[in-house]
Amino acid sequence: MPMTVIGSELSTAAVSVWAIEKLKNSALVPFLNKDSTTANRVAAGLASFSAASGMHLAFDHDTTAVTITFTIWGLFHFAGDWIQQQIFQEVVYNGAKVKNALKKP
Repeated sequence: MPMTVIGSELSTAAVSVWAIEKLKNSALVPFLNKDSTTANRVAAGLASFSAASGMHLAFDHDTTAVTITFTIWGLFHFAGDWIQQQIFQEVVYNGAKVKNALKKP
């Protein structure tokens, strides 16, 4: 099955949402819980930032070097990917929240 941009974006968003939810329910990060809205948004922003930055890195297996190219258009493209990843995370999170709300009696 060929991987499309939307498929990779949604799967990355789903993994990010899953990881944040696991951290909220664990004692590893005490300031990240169901009631800490600001900390949850910061965690989601960092997750989408790392996902977007990963899309703009090039790894050369022969030299084991990571290439980062900075251009003004590259920065605009990165910003667009960051926003897009944040939106996908919000869609996945809200979809999971609705699904869990429907399960409760």
